[in-house]
Amino acid sequence: MNDNLTDRIRAAQNDPVRLWTACQETLESDDWQDRKQAIAAISRVSQPRIILPKILDAIEDQENASLRNAALEILENFGPRVVPDLVQQAEQSDPETRKFLVDVLGLIGSPIAVPRLAAMLNDFDANIRFAAAEALGRISTPIAAEALFQHLPAARESTEQFVTLQSLSLCIRKGSLKGFDLTVIRPLKSDPLLT
Repeated sequence: MNDNLTDRIRAAQNDPVRLWTACQETLESDDWQDRKQAIAAISRVSQPRIILPKILDAIEDQENASLRNAALEILENFGPRVVPDLVQQAEQSDPETRKFLVDVLGLIGSPIAVPRLAAMLNDFDANIRFAAAEALGRISTPIAAEALFQHLPAARESTEQFVTLQSLSLCIRKGSLKGFDLTVIRPLKSDPLLT
């Protein structure tokens, strides 16, 4: 462990903004152990909304994958506490950032995100539609399963149908979708990608 980093974390632990500033350079570093220490320290913040704008800025930084990945891991660690904010942000961000936020919402797995994720199945951006289908499959509530089932006939291409079917299979395995009408799936049998 880096003693200097430990000292900076200790000095800033009661101030989320100072803590982010103290750890930001480390979040960008190649030293995975220091980066994990910084992620863990920031993830323990009791009021994540205070630094959420800084974390979202880091996700939008397309030049620094280490920082972006660290920020995504921090959001996942914050868990359900940030879901309402992430849902709102996922409506406003650029497509690349929205896709990352959808991924995090799926990893957090909070049912609160399901209505927004279901709406994103109709997004203009295919990557967001795929990510929303995957996230709904991870969450696997009955409402998520129903949204996926309803989306299947409207899926725009074979790849989207495949991702939706994969997510539906997760829902079925978790018991979230029971007694569905197979006539929706039968027309897909002619697609070589899906059989």
